[in-house]
Amino acid sequence: MMSELHADPGDLMYVSDSRWWLGGFRSLRMEAIQGEVDQIQISSAAIEAGNLLANRPIRIEKIM
Repeated sequence: MMSELHADPGDLMYVSDSRWWLGGFRSLRMEAIQGEVDQIQISSAAIEAGNLLANRPIRIEKIM
């Protein structure tokens, strides 16, 4: 996933609910870390802090 986004460890990522009309209500910003290829892991505390729903698709963007 990091290669698709051209992200390096330490880059800032924006994770949000895939429904654009929520306007960022269900979102969080997090730092990219090196891990498994094609896999994103978000802790349950981060999911709760970002008001994300575990059963909904998310969208990930590289901020910088």
